This record gives sequence, C-alpha cells and structure tokens, in this order.
Amino acid sequence: MEYFSNMELFRTHPCLCSLFLVCLEDWGAGRVDWKLLNNEEFVDLFLRKLCLCEDVEQDALLKGCSLLLQPSPGGLLAAAALHQAGVLVGEEFAEFTTFTLRGSGNGWKPLCWGGLSEVLEEVAFSSDSHDAAWNLASLMSRGWIAREHQARFFKRVWQTCRLSLGQKKEFFRWLYGQHQWSGLPKAPSTYPEETFSLKVAYRLSSARRPYSSRREGFKRRTQQAR
Repeated sequence: MEYFSNMELFRTHPCLCSLFLVCLEDWGAGRVDWKLLNNEEFVDLFLRKLCLCEDVEQDALLKGCSLLLQPSPGGLLAAAALHQAGVLVGEEFAEFTTFTLRGSGNGWKPLCWGGLSEVLEEVAFSSDSHDAAWNLASLMSRGWIAREHQARFFKRVWQTCRLSLGQKKEFFRWLYGQHQWSGLPKAPSTYPEETFSLKVAYRLSSARRPYSSRREGFKRRTQQAR
C-alpha cells in the first residue's frame, strides 16, 4: 500500500478536513486538534465515518484508509474498502485480518449493521482470508458483533453464496459446541430466539443426502422412466 503524511493527506483532500471537523464535533472537542489522529478511539470514529460517507471521493477514501488503518472496528471497515479496491490483498490482507480478529472487540463501540455487513462481505467471507469459518467464530466470540445484530448475522452467514457448505457447517458446529479451534473462546452460551430456524437449517445441512442431492436423484430417475 501507498502511505502519506497526515498533513499531506488533508491538504490534498479538503473533503477529509470537513469530515475531520464533523468527527471533532461528535467527539466533543472544543478546538481543532490534529493530535487526535494519534488517538485510536478518535481514528476509529473517523474511519467509520469515512467508510460509510457517500460524499468522499474514492482517492481520498483509499488514501485515508491506508494512512489510518488500525486493528479496530473502523479499521476492519477500512480494510474492507481497501480490499474491495484491490489495494490491500493477499497475505498482507490476511495477516491484518487475523491479527485484528485475535483481539477483543469488547472495548469498542459495535459497528452498525451496515458497517458490519461490509466487514462480512469483504473481510470475513473473503477467499483472501486464512480461514473464513474461524473469522466468523472470532467475530462472534470476541465481542465484535452487537447482540442486537446476532440474529441477522447468523442468517447472513447461512444465506451467503460466498462460503462453501463445509465452511458454514464448520462455523455452526462451533456455534453449537460441536467444534473448537485452539486459542479461540468457546461460543457464547446464549443466542437470540431467531436462531431456532438456523438450528433446523444446520441439522438439515448435516444430513447424509442433502435436499439438492435428493432432488437431482429424483430428476435422473424421472428421466430414466421416460
């Protein structure tokens, strides 16, 4: 990735100055303080607004994400943006993802559902990651996902076409205590009520002959009968 100094970045892209002022107001700062760009919590706030703002041009977005990338929820959003643009890829992307998800998300404000969706699509589900199922288990067990988003998270994991059935089954086996990764906390003991449907889906997915296989077999027998 290409890197820039703070002042070079903000001089070149005035839209980032406007975003910085918005963040200062949300932060409760009484004056302009550029030293806040060395504060991890402020940078996390800035990255969230940067990645979810529609008024920032692409070049400013990518340079800002590259400069301020850090292991936080906002940093995961920045990694998602950089990965989608082909700036952060391969082993560099995988190492950042793994390092970040090994840490706790409990000390950070949870991502909104829109931000979490971006992280799922471009980070957790990515084929550039070392282990998609482990990514999901880390997000779940280390506090990166707000409780109010858990039901939607489970459903999105089950419904995505970005993961293989094997990866999904591995995650759900962990979720229901049938699988464990070394060094990874066990799955939380409580879930939203909506997970009942996912339990059913998981059990069906574990059948010896899934529905799709039975359907294909029925088609073949029907064609042969004709």
